[in-house]
Amino acid sequence: MDLLLVYLGAVVQAALGFGFALISAPLLKLIDPGLLPGPLMVAGMLLNMAMGARGLKAAEKTPLGWMVLGSLPGLWLGVLSYDWLNPRQADMLFGFLVLSAVGMSRLHGARHATAGVLVSAGFFSGIMNITTTMGGPPVVLALQALPGDRFRATLAFYFLVIGAISLFILPHSVQLDLEKSIRGLELMPAVILGIWSAGPFERWLDAGRTRVAVLLLAATAGGVLVFRAWPPVDHATMAAVIFAIKNRILDAIIE
Repeated sequence: MDLLLVYLGAVVQAALGFGFALISAPLLKLIDPGLLPGPLMVAGMLLNMAMGARGLKAAEKTPLGWMVLGSLPGLWLGVLSYDWLNPRQADMLFGFLVLSAVGMSRLHGARHATAGVLVSAGFFSGIMNITTTMGGPPVVLALQALPGDRFRATLAFYFLVIGAISLFILPHSVQLDLEKSIRGLELMPAVILGIWSAGPFERWLDAGRTRVAVLLLAATAGGVLVFRAWPPVDHATMAAVIFAIKNRILDAIIE
């Protein structure tokens, strides 16, 4: 089940440029919390390394530089606020900010972001990467006007850089150790298979559908954050439902 969720997240990110944590993390948090955040971040870095190597020439270096510059104080502030910021408050705040940004993008259309917008996007992405484990929405909205190949490659390098920094500055309670690193490496087969499976979806999105998919997935990310801040049922109930579904699927396969 763990590998299936990682595989699905890898397919989405390889095809669109982001979505790995959005697809994998919420359910993994219920099924196997030990994979969050360290091991899943390791798997995500491996995914972005592969995507970056594939799109080396397509990456937009100037927007990438501005976003990384903005992310540095954002990551620092995220670490400082980790212990005193209530996780539900962070989810609610950033969830509504993402949904508002998606709505504004939909109304005003895709525009090439200025340096100020890119730095701001990197800043909020850095904070969200530490406090909510979902740092993608601000930067994907800032880059939404780019063609599909440049969009994916630029995001891959950005996520790779802030992922590497995050691994070193994570709060002590969730820092990466050898055991967590090995668990992350064990997810690599699902990541490789996800990249290999993403080709048809990538070509379909590149046929003029990338921006719509970006807005939909960013809105989903905002909705997930808001939902996490105010779940209609408690996490124990949600976990019980997930396990019941998993057991039904396994029983059906065995039969």
